[in-house]
Amino acid sequence: MSGHLWAGRMAIAVSTVLLAFSVAFALQWSGGAPRAQATRATLTSTSGLSGALYRDDFESDPLGAPPAGWTVDDGRWDGVVEDGGHAVRHGFGQSYGHLVAGSAGWTDYAVSARLRLTPLSTGFAVVAARYQDRDDYYACGVYYASAVRLWRVRNGTVTLLDARRMDVATDRSHDVRLVVKGWSISCEFDQTVVLTAVDSSFTRGRIAFVAGSDEAAELDDVVVTG
Repeated sequence: MSGHLWAGRMAIAVSTVLLAFSVAFALQWSGGAPRAQATRATLTSTSGLSGALYRDDFESDPLGAPPAGWTVDDGRWDGVVEDGGHAVRHGFGQSYGHLVAGSAGWTDYAVSARLRLTPLSTGFAVVAARYQDRDDYYACGVYYASAVRLWRVRNGTVTLLDARRMDVATDRSHDVRLVVKGWSISCEFDQTVVLTAVDSSFTRGRIAFVAGSDEAAELDDVVVTG
């Protein structure tokens, strides 16, 4: 066989191998690209969930016990109860109650929870943010089942920052969300921003659930996002 003929056949063989490799490579990546994109989407979704600073649905807490990770500043609490799922209940006919969780170092964040009032409708139930102690915090919630209020407690003195009258059903839970960002404060009720204010009294603090003396209100599904 001449050298030219041998070289020509080798060139054809090499070209065939390279073409097959290229096709296999292309098929691998055309099939692999969606898998890579799906992985990135999953990671993005997981990253979004992990943005929560704190969450608690009380499902792992035993009935009748205080919820783990929460501190009673005052008042009397029934603890964790069963009401279609675990929730924390304030004791009816008792004094004001402050139940506290989270970090004193939190600054700008939103705290949301599901609140359920009693049919008696003679007290109030709120979520609190930038909580210093029972005499210093911001609060957002339901007042006497006839209004949603945003207020500040400073040195034990309550100052109403904003309010809206509305009939609040007592036969179901309501979503309440309090957002503190810089000096801006907003209160959301059932996914709607209803109240806003500007105040510079507190820049950081924990979260709390606060209930009036005539309110056996329940708290559930607490989430804090930064």
